[in-house]
Amino acid sequence: MGTTKVEDVKFTPFTEGKIRVWFKMIDVGKDGCMCREDFQSIAERFVKEYELTGEKSIEIQDWLVNGWAIVMDMNKEQERIEEMKQKMPLVVNMVDMIKAGNKITEDDFTSAYGQLITAHPELAKESLEKMVGTFFEVFDHDKDSFITKSEMQVAMRCFGYDYPELVNTAFTLMDLDKDGKLNYQEYVGGWVDFILGQDKQNPFVRAFAPHLAE
Repeated sequence: MGTTKVEDVKFTPFTEGKIRVWFKMIDVGKDGCMCREDFQSIAERFVKEYELTGEKSIEIQDWLVNGWAIVMDMNKEQERIEEMKQKMPLVVNMVDMIKAGNKITEDDFTSAYGQLITAHPELAKESLEKMVGTFFEVFDHDKDSFITKSEMQVAMRCFGYDYPELVNTAFTLMDLDKDGKLNYQEYVGGWVDFILGQDKQNPFVRAFAPHLAE
């Protein structure tokens, strides 16, 4: 899925720059901080916009509000949790901060994600694929197994990113066969390559972070 392999997943200055762009994209208040309340607000937008109910509503809210805990699988045995605290203290601290309702800064978010990438690149890639895949299923509003330009605009707006021209640019660059729609692999692979890959010509980089492509 996508072109990024686990062995290519590294926390480089380029990766750091992309994570910071990603944080700014989902920073609801555009104040440089995020907290549990902000993630919950985004989740509520999705539930309302897509009229989500039951398991799908719970799944989306879990990824948005408890995503870090899901990635770390904090329900594991205490011995495993202690091991994670040793290897990834910033990530574990992020889970605790969000649970407590504390604000996390762009630096907090970037440092924690960088530690996850460095300590467990395979986990970083796998969890990102699962998360984006879950959202693909929601964004595909008409359930035809594709995402259209308008569907992507609505999805990004729910995240608080209301810049349709940039979204259109990213969509057009991702639509390699120019059929006006993105399939599961194109969409999920595109996001994974954007966050974790090292290709400066990635469609999302060119659309959302052109300064990093220089």
